[in-house]
Amino acid sequence: MQQIVTVLGGIRATRWCPSAPGYKHAAVPILCASILPTIGPSTINNVPLLQEIEFIESALRSAGAISRSGRDQITVDARGLKASPSWDKECWSKYHASLYLMPSIAARFGHATVKFPGGCKLAIGPSGWYRPFEHVLEIMRAFGAVIDVSADEIVARFPSGRPHSAKVDISRFSDFSDA
Repeated sequence: MQQIVTVLGGIRATRWCPSAPGYKHAAVPILCASILPTIGPSTINNVPLLQEIEFIESALRSAGAISRSGRDQITVDARGLKASPSWDKECWSKYHASLYLMPSIAARFGHATVKFPGGCKLAIGPSGWYRPFEHVLEIMRAFGAVIDVSADEIVARFPSGRPHSAKVDISRFSDFSDA
């Protein structure tokens, strides 16, 4: 069964109520994208109760975005979000949320600095097991981001201050390329 998420409005939308049908892999990036609207709250319904969701809420609160949770609903008001929040590196090493917050922060403020994503180690590279993130950086580059990767953090910036339009073939980054 194909599931479609439709988002109405743009970066200045005053109301945004997408549904993430209890699916973690939809809820995490949708919650991270909720910081894009600048003049009102975003409400996400049917959000699963997960530690990573609680972590993202906590990170957004510490960065100035007000987050209120109901039983399966989260409302984020990101009008007070700081451009350069300082987040605890150890917390970031436990979850891969920085991978999803980075594009939203960079799109909103023109730049973002995040710690390396944590979570499950899913691939093996020259220095051992790690969580792949190059796909996110490649997509951000398609939208005009300049990316710098150091020993423990990733810095993304849009030289013009905003992403530009781009064509991205999502099937290149998915196991569902023939779906």
